[in-house]
Amino acid sequence: MTNEAQYDKLVAEIEKSKELAWQDVLATENGRQVIFEIIEMSGMYVVPQDNVVFHNGKRQLGSQIIQRVLTIKDNCYIMMQDEDLKRARTIKHRLEGLEKESKSYNILDNYLED
Repeated sequence: MTNEAQYDKLVAEIEKSKELAWQDVLATENGRQVIFEIIEMSGMYVVPQDNVVFHNGKRQLGSQIIQRVLTIKDNCYIMMQDEDLKRARTIKHRLEGLEKESKSYNILDNYLED
């Protein structure tokens, strides 16, 4: 086997290993929650008010993560959104008995439009 063929084989093995790792992460609700949180941290759902170049770089990373998720499992991103909404609703219902002054409760009110 030539060096080029060995190199190509090694690259293919590495890519397969990465894909299997993503599949493992996306196979569990906890794994999907972590990936969804990373996407949110990228600012995908935020309109930048300043430092637009920095925010666009973060958003580009979020976009790449979403594309990777969709490549591994095409309906997984929608599943992640649904699971996130379910978690938020569960938290909201648990907080309903608490005072409305709670900052986290007000954030959830804005997030969940019943």
